[in-house]
This record gives sequence, C-alpha cells and structure tokens, in this order.
Amino acid sequence: MSKGQIQFSLLQRIQPVFSRLDAAVKLLTGTHQHCKATKNRRKLTQPSVFYVEQAFEVSSENSSKQLGSSNNLINAVNITTTSLTSPDKVARHTLAMHFHSLPASCAALSTLLLSSTVSAFYLPGVAPTTYRAGDRVELNVNHLTPALSEKDSQLHSVFSFDYYHPAFRFCTPKDGPRDVSESLGSILFGDRILTSPFELKMMENETCKALCEEVNFDQRSAKFVNRRIWQNYNLNWLVDGLPAGQSYTDPSTETDFTMRGFPLGMVDKNKKAVLNNHFDIVIDYHEAGSDKFRVVGVLVDPTSRKDSKRLGDGKGDCGDPEKVLMLDENGETMVTWTYGIYWRESKTAWAVRWDTYLHVFDPRIHWFSLVNSAVIVIFLCGMHLLHESAISHG
Repeated sequence: MSKGQIQFSLLQRIQPVFSRLDAAVKLLTGTHQHCKATKNRRKLTQPSVFYVEQAFEVSSENSSKQLGSSNNLINAVNITTTSLTSPDKVARHTLAMHFHSLPASCAALSTLLLSSTVSAFYLPGVAPTTYRAGDRVELNVNHLTPALSEKDSQLHSVFSFDYYHPAFRFCTPKDGPRDVSESLGSILFGDRILTSPFELKMMENETCKALCEEVNFDQRSAKFVNRRIWQNYNLNWLVDGLPAGQSYTDPSTETDFTMRGFPLGMVDKNKKAVLNNHFDIVIDYHEAGSDKFRVVGVLVDPTSRKDSKRLGDGKGDCGDPEKVLMLDENGETMVTWTYGIYWRESKTAWAVRWDTYLHVFDPRIHWFSLVNSAVIVIFLCGMHLLHESAISHG
C-alpha cells in the first residue's frame, strides 16, 4: 500500500474520533443536557457493545448540572455499563474505583479512550432519529474535496470548494441554502454543511426527478469544472448525519466497505472530462418497529446523461446513460441535474451503522492508534501526578 493510501485511510478514521470528542466536550462542560438512565435499558446481545440506544432520556431539570468532576465521570461509567451481566458488574465497580482515584482531567481522557475502543459506543444524548413512512429525510451537502487518483494513488489538489460555488451550477433550495449546525469535529475538519433542494421521503422510491430548471455552463465555468474532474474531486452529502459514499471491496481481505464521497465526474479513455449530472441514491433503512424506520446506510451511484431534461412538476426524463455529458470549453452547455431515490431494507442496526465506514486497510494502523492513545493518557496522568507531588512537598 502506498503512503498516500495510508494517509487517506488515517483521515477517514479520524473523523468519527472527532465526533466522539465533540460529544465528550459537551458532556464535560455541561453544555450538553444531562441525561439519566431509564428503566428501558436493553440487555446486550454482544459483550463488546454498550447498547444504550434506549437507556437514556433527556432530563431538562438537570440541564444546569455540570459533569466535569471525576465523581460525575464515575456516574457516566456506571450508566454506560448498567446493562452488563452480574459477573461484569464487579469489573464495573473496580473500574469506577480506578476512575475515583484519578484526577478529573485524567479520568476524562481515560473515558474518551475507553469509548474509542468499544464498537458502536453511544455517548449520552446521541439518539437515533426515527422516521415514519412518508416523513421527509433531509439531505445536506458539504464542500467538494479532492480524492486519491486511481492511476497514481496521489492527491492532485489540497483545496476544497463550497458546494454552491457559482461555477459548479448546482441547484439551490427555493429559499436559498441555509447553514446546518456543525459539531466540533466538523469545524476542525473545515466542513461547510448546507441544506439542499433534494426531496427524500421515507419509503417512497423515485426513478427520475429533476432538481431545478436547466442550467447553463459558459466557457469559464466549463473549464473550471473540467479542471476539478481531472483533479478527482468528490461530492460529499449527508443523510441523517451519515455520509453518502460508494461501496468497495478490499482485495486483500475481500471485505466490503463504504468510502465516503463520490466523483464529480470522470476522465474517459479519450482523455475527455465527463460530468456526472444524474445521481441514483440508495438508502438502507432498518425497521425498528411498526412504521418506525432508521437510516443505516447511504450509497450514491453517479452517472453522466447528456439527454436529461425537466418535464414539469419536479419530474424529469433522465435520458440515455450511454450518452455522456461533456462540458464545452469553447461554447455553452445546457445541463439538467436529475436524481433517483431507492429505499432498501437492511438488517444492520442503527448502533453499528458506522462500521462499514471504519474499514482498516492495514491493521497495524489501528493498533498504532490505540497504543498511541494509551501512551498519551499515561504520560498526561503521570505529569499531573508529578505536579501534585511537587506542590505537596513544597
């Protein structure tokens, strides 16, 4: 595996860690609402999963309480392990005693490290969104980012572009795009998440819909977009907070995984840039109960269709996929953006829906990150204890 692929794999795995960090910061600073355990705790079906999907409810009267001390961190540990069997409760109390002996800062770091090593760990307040048939499911858009080239496994650009950059000519919502509140992880990664005109309704398939009226690419815009296609830029969408991507198979392990993002276009065998203007969106859902559905996967298959056109009332003619669309750099090109929606039932539970995104190309990377986190926690705790010892001895 090349150095570029290893770096790209690391970047793909860091994002969920920052998401957990964001929730942990909210927990420790008290800006997150305090949660308490309810009687609906679900028992574990896998010993390695803290399944607390229905184990918490928001308590507004306790929202002013702070959770920054080590005692409150012990309570958090007790809450997340309440579902364990009796033999495991002994280990839970032992763990709580260790947390009690640690300074608050060390206990916080240890809690974060513990959560990163557990599959499908839910931080308090992070609850799934349940939809009913016909409910609208929001599709938000993020900035465009460069991806690794399939030819040389290298990045050919380091800049990202706003989704609604004028040169891309993407369709906008009727009232204009609005900013979507971002987490700490999104802010650190420079995400720019905005609303979109896509209309997704739970359990309602659509074979072909037009996003907006036909748009015109002039020479300057055509050159700009073709340049981005040559640089392997990807579109980045989110549905129910889950990144849209494409399915791949790791040839070394023959395991399927999802890579975030999908290409803006492609370069054909004649070295011509081809623009993808049609998107087939496949959304996996898990049925959590009677008329209760949750999004557990989002795949997008982008294609280029020159003859796509709008028919009216949001309907469209998606044209012939054999006739591809190329932007004319010496003239004007008319383009219609179209999409289709397909809902697919999945056995994947909401608790483990991120697993397919967390593929490890090289297991050594995973072990390195765990050892590195452990060393940092031990080092910081040691420094704090030395500082306390120096103060106590004058």
